[in-house]
Amino acid sequence: MADLFTDRMERWRRRFMFDFRKSWWWVLLVGPVCGFLWLLVMDRVISATNRYIDQHVSLASIRPAVLSLWGSPFIHPIMVGFAIFLAAILSLLGHAYIETRPKKRDHRGHEGQKQKETREKAVAEQLPEHRPRVIPSEYGRNPERGSYGLYIVNPGYMALEVHIPTVAVASSGYMLVFPAKLTQFGERDHKRFMEAWLEHSTLPGRDGCELFNVMRAADIDSFALAICYKDLDSVWYKSNCRIERDVQSGLRVIFLGQELLGPEKLHESPSPAESTHPIKPPEEAPQRKTRNFDWHSEWTRLEKSFRRLDNDHVYAENGRDRLGVEFWLLGSDGTGKETIDECKALCELAGSTLIASIPKIPLSETTSSQSEHWIRWLSHVRDVQSYTWPTRYSYSKGISYEGGKIDNPARQSALACMKCRATTYG
Repeated sequence: MADLFTDRMERWRRRFMFDFRKSWWWVLLVGPVCGFLWLLVMDRVISATNRYIDQHVSLASIRPAVLSLWGSPFIHPIMVGFAIFLAAILSLLGHAYIETRPKKRDHRGHEGQKQKETREKAVAEQLPEHRPRVIPSEYGRNPERGSYGLYIVNPGYMALEVHIPTVAVASSGYMLVFPAKLTQFGERDHKRFMEAWLEHSTLPGRDGCELFNVMRAADIDSFALAICYKDLDSVWYKSNCRIERDVQSGLRVIFLGQELLGPEKLHESPSPAESTHPIKPPEEAPQRKTRNFDWHSEWTRLEKSFRRLDNDHVYAENGRDRLGVEFWLLGSDGTGKETIDECKALCELAGSTLIASIPKIPLSETTSSQSEHWIRWLSHVRDVQSYTWPTRYSYSKGISYEGGKIDNPARQSALACMKCRATTYG
């Protein structure tokens, strides 16, 4: 209950700040009027209170009673006891607040425990003491390349031919591909980045940034992957890892343990030669099979998914800020928050399907230029269904931009899916 109240207050605050940035000038008009009314009311209340005290209270009549009570020997112990009682109550309230306050999960502590268990397991299996130990750090974006992948570190000895075999993303049908291979990787190299992308046997390839959305759409909580490498004596190792989907922090990579493969177990993992085989980028490799895909059924499935999220309390808003930069946001009036994340995930999937569908769906220049899939889809919905409530965003110096709001974007998206399905008849 407390979390729901906190979330609602945060949404109201963000909404107020958003509206205030668009129409800040109204404070200059309403502020002085509200201030004058407040001072007027306060003056009337204080004046009425003073008149009542002057007419009904006589200090001369109550002064003897106050002096006699103050001189009583019992008044001081009573006041001390009341002060101690009040301090105890405040202490209990403070203790209750500290104990019931939600605490952040310490992922580092959890991973530290995992690493401790791994060390104990390594001793039990008699792994070499002087060995490489490549472990994952995080899955995220590389700001220099603009792509997503896995960051790895090596707190152990020198590792050679480090590679990550292609792994299936559970039941989604996608394969997570790491095409790169590190010839050598030591402790002084600090973090190294292994770029990733997604491939599918029938669907178009997707960037590594789509991994969270793929897992969420297929309801996948986690899946396993391995990092393979060898030491200077050509003894092979494998670091077992798991990628987990977390609603709050996104994707989290956990190191489960290290396994000794040895020269006799190399057949269990792809050889370094195979891992360095050139792989076409995701936008090129799957295209040869795209025409055999049933796009009619795909748009039908998306339509049904959007209709399942039908909610009149959710809206999509589009506009431009003072500098003319376009923005989109998904929000609700407070009762549809639980469907916003799922609606955005479906918009992501629909936006990527929109540019891959065959025959090609005609798109406006604004829609085609969008880089984020969910914004591309909402832009297309705006083009084919238009705004529910058109709005003009006005700023100072005569600057204004067209925008608007789309009520119940899931229902409007379902209608847009029907129109997209109509193009599959060729």
